[in-house]
Amino acid sequence: MEKEQVLKAMQEIGFRILFVGVDAGASRSLQALNKPLRNKDPVAAAQRMVDANLRALHNARAHGVAIKAGFVLGHLGMNKALLDENIETYIDFLKAGRDVIISADIELLSPEPGSKDFRYLTNPDEAETRAAQLGLAIGSRALRQNVAERYRNIDIFDRETAIDDYVSVLMPELSKEQLAIARDQVRSECNRLGIVIGDDL
Repeated sequence: MEKEQVLKAMQEIGFRILFVGVDAGASRSLQALNKPLRNKDPVAAAQRMVDANLRALHNARAHGVAIKAGFVLGHLGMNKALLDENIETYIDFLKAGRDVIISADIELLSPEPGSKDFRYLTNPDEAETRAAQLGLAIGSRALRQNVAERYRNIDIFDRETAIDDYVSVLMPELSKEQLAIARDQVRSECNRLGIVIGDDL
């Protein structure tokens, strides 16, 4: 949506509402989420993402297109400082777009099968390698191995349990309760700004 000509074309063929996944604001979070950063300076790359999000709001405004925004809380090695930085970025985005954002969906990261986060949950070595590259802390190898064994060779599992396991072994400096409080903080800001939470349009 940051490219105005694309948004204009979409509006001309009838699009009135677009879903926008809002990326993390912290540079290390963008790296942890494997976002393609053209700028090798992580701080500059994070600012570029913020600027792109603001351009998307401007373009939506200019072409009469409404936005449904999506936010995911959590990633490999997330800690309290990164969580706080991302929450601040999300809230700033909501404030800047309160006139074009009609709804927001804020959820905790769920390690779905096939995703990189599920691979981190089931492959302790891959998680350890990536966390070391990022300089972020994760749980002990024994704990990660124990959890990985529970998910090997199964297709169906309880989503909430998987979230609990992901937080405990791959975000050990946080608790699920802290993530839920952060989610509720963003939801409260939505309420204050008159932005609908979820799909209750």
